[in-house]
Amino acid sequence: MQEVSLEGEIGIASGAISGTNDIETAGVEKDSSVFGLRLDFDLGAPRLTLSTQGSTHDGDGTLEFDITQNGVTITAGTDVETEVDMALHQLALTWDLIPTDMFELGLGLGAAAVDLDATFRETGTANEIATDEVAGLPVLAARAGLDLGRVEFSLLATGMQYDYDGDSARLLDFDLMGRLKLFGGDKRLAGFLMAGYRELSAEVEYDDDGDNIDADLTLSGPYFGLVLGL
Repeated sequence: MQEVSLEGEIGIASGAISGTNDIETAGVEKDSSVFGLRLDFDLGAPRLTLSTQGSTHDGDGTLEFDITQNGVTITAGTDVETEVDMALHQLALTWDLIPTDMFELGLGLGAAAVDLDATFRETGTANEIATDEVAGLPVLAARAGLDLGRVEFSLLATGMQYDYDGDSARLLDFDLMGRLKLFGGDKRLAGFLMAGYRELSAEVEYDDDGDNIDADLTLSGPYFGLVLGL
């Protein structure tokens, strides 16, 4: 379970974007409780992590700047119903450069997909402007770990800047986790109590069927749960 906060700005325009709308001013509820999934595989020197996480935030607010799409315009100062869904699906594979029993440091590569779905509906009318895009890109990955016996700490960081044919994407993801061993050992099933903090920052600019989209969003918050290890 993770308590996440979504912050940032989004601009949508058929031509040049005049400005980006703060999503909280546009009505998006900042905080939400979500479930995520992370799988870690110790393959010896290489370590593989698969993770997925997403959240939905909505509410009523007011636009600060015009947004336009396919001939529809919702002007600045208009009351809107806003919904923003954001998810990250990621794979990271690192190789240990300092593989000791107590401390590890690894570098590697991975792949990430940022799924952004944003909708603005003018209150009291049928006017609606929306974008739904999945931005996939390779990432660089770094992992550090500290094993103190029953207590373990780890940090997984990934990121990349991508520019191609007028589109761009920048992703930074930091996941700091600590876990306390409750039962089990290295050679049998083990159970852990886990807590951590994750921050995902994604900035994308792209063309959506002729419309320009500019989004700069940060999804962050603490999480906790139980872990089973084999």
